[in-house]
Amino acid sequence: MDYTKNYNLKKPAAEDYYNIADFNENTDVIDEKLLLGDNALTMANQLLSRVKILENNYNALAKKARILVTIYAPSGCIVRLASGNFSSTVTIGSSLETTMTAESIGQTQIQFTYKNVSYVVKIQMDNTEHRYVAAPIPLAEAPWPYIAKVSEQGLAHTCWQVGDTKAINVDGAAANVHILGFEHDLLYTPAEAPLVTARRDHTKAGITFGLVDILPNKYQMHTSKSESVNWGTCALRVQTLPTLLASMDSVLQAAIKSVRKVTPYPGANHENYDPGWAANGKAQITEDKLFLFSERDLYGTQRSSTPYINFGESAYEYYRQGGTPERSDIFWLRAYSYNSASSAFNTLCLATDNTISSRVNNTSLGVLFGFCV
Repeated sequence: MDYTKNYNLKKPAAEDYYNIADFNENTDVIDEKLLLGDNALTMANQLLSRVKILENNYNALAKKARILVTIYAPSGCIVRLASGNFSSTVTIGSSLETTMTAESIGQTQIQFTYKNVSYVVKIQMDNTEHRYVAAPIPLAEAPWPYIAKVSEQGLAHTCWQVGDTKAINVDGAAANVHILGFEHDLLYTPAEAPLVTARRDHTKAGITFGLVDILPNKYQMHTSKSESVNWGTCALRVQTLPTLLASMDSVLQAAIKSVRKVTPYPGANHENYDPGWAANGKAQITEDKLFLFSERDLYGTQRSSTPYINFGESAYEYYRQGGTPERSDIFWLRAYSYNSASSAFNTLCLATDNTISSRVNNTSLGVLFGFCV
């Protein structure tokens, strides 16, 4: 007696006696397996039918979907949204935003026309989640109110890159600023935190800018070399920087946010900033719109030998990506002034050869400032 490979059916040999029970047993096995096959086929057809229903429902939804898309763009920008067979066009007003509707699942195209130049953003709509989109206007062409709007929404990184530059006017002279990083500096007050974000950090300024090079004029850290001052009380911060801010275009002044800067006092020479420093008198917290850069802003660590070092946040992304801190001439750093052997107070500065030293506070040096939007 032999047996089949798959279902173990009996295969009588030629010399075996005929036994009707063997054939009946084989028939029962075959009948059972055929039933299982029929049931499986029925279930497959049922599943296929349900899949077709789901496909029909999805296709119907895709044709009838109303997906909200909030769009940010400069005033006067013409926005055209095309979704499936539907399209609509609006002109952005003074609010710098509008909410449009994509009428189908699938790819939606948004065309922005600003100053006769068009920019296109394509979005794959796989669900009905509310979308937020900012016009990718080049930074050099984008007006400051729009830059501030995009920054507040947490969308700056979708439009611009670290290192992008923009022209400004300071103290009657032309200058350029570039993006140093996104969401790096803490806003000074919660009231200035972004009101609406696309899953971004509520407590940080959206963009930090810095001068590409020092200003043409030179400035003192303080008017007196013998007076003990700190970053919060020095003339450069209290008088010079506010004057420079007031000389800038009014639309830029309105866009600049107050941020929280930390400058440790002497003795707070630590590799990482301790939040308890301000409470125990080891650091000073200031509210700044224009600010100088510290060693840690530029390098992310200590480079000078003096113990009077500022350790705040880590280096800006621009410098972490390889940007060079040195500029065309020596410039002041944000740090606590210390008393030298000659009874004159000094503050750190950065030379053109990328070495950190110090100068007496009433020396006139270059100024390289930053600000947040």
